[in-house]
Amino acid sequence: MTCTEGREPGSLATVSLSSVLGDVRRYPRTLNVVKSRSIAVLLFVGSLVVVAPIVIVGSMIHRSIRAPRDRVLHELDHAAIRVAALDLLSSNSNGLVDKSRWPEPIVTVKPSSVTMTDGSIVLEFGGGFGHYGLIVDPKRNHLLNRGDGTRDAYIKVVDLGNDLTYYECE
Repeated sequence: MTCTEGREPGSLATVSLSSVLGDVRRYPRTLNVVKSRSIAVLLFVGSLVVVAPIVIVGSMIHRSIRAPRDRVLHELDHAAIRVAALDLLSSNSNGLVDKSRWPEPIVTVKPSSVTMTDGSIVLEFGGGFGHYGLIVDPKRNHLLNRGDGTRDAYIKVVDLGNDLTYYECE
């Protein structure tokens, strides 16, 4: 049986398209909202794909740079290094100290250079920009002045006590 059987064609119910579909004027606006949200989500996910690896790799690089510095600052036997440096200072020489003259506690920490100046000894690690190290200075004059009343360009100075200082340079 069909829906028109037994009825006259004029008596069929008239149904408007707007009552079935609703107000069709709002569809383009709804479609634009869906498009803009989709674009926003794609941009967010795309930026995460780009930014996340940069942050992760940057963090790994930072840790690899900080690890040797943290080792010198926190893990070395500072007392043994201080005693060995004071022994070396008793020779009263200035300038770069030859590796053959380094005492055992200094050899084991593997500094890139050891320098004696004006009654202090500097164990330098790293090199170039961003070097760091330990200063044994019984007179405490190395960090406080350079003769003209100014300080060296240390970006971090940690007093470890007993004439021993950790430093980082630019």
